[in-house]
Amino acid sequence: MAITGGSADAEEASQNGLLKAYRSLDRFAPGAAFRPWLLRIVVNEAHNVVRSAKRHERLGARAREQHDAAIAGPEDAVVAREEVETILSALRRLPEADRLAVALRYFAELSDSGAAALAGTSKEAYRVRLLRARRRLKTMLEEADD
Repeated sequence: MAITGGSADAEEASQNGLLKAYRSLDRFAPGAAFRPWLLRIVVNEAHNVVRSAKRHERLGARAREQHDAAIAGPEDAVVAREEVETILSALRRLPEADRLAVALRYFAELSDSGAAALAGTSKEAYRVRLLRARRRLKTMLEEADD
């Protein structure tokens, strides 16, 4: 929790770290100290969680700034801010892979090929992920309107 600043993030980092350690047991050197090896993996995951949260915050702030700049009057700005907050809230509820697909396309404005390379997947798999992410996002936004 000292690294992440929050218990939910610390729990996520711990779970991710334990899962990665389990998947990497075949690379653990026999006779080496297990505890430092495991703790290093969990600490690295905690840093990853913090970096991911900061990245999402920056993307959200950038989206708000770009959207606010395009608004004419103060009333429009309030409505637009609420719309942006609704969309960002829905984005935060998407699975990590879906958020990444949406962020690479709409925030980073990458091509399918570039986004797929960064996501570590094929172009076709990226397109499918993005399509499913948009459908999930649409459903969430429609539910928010009700």
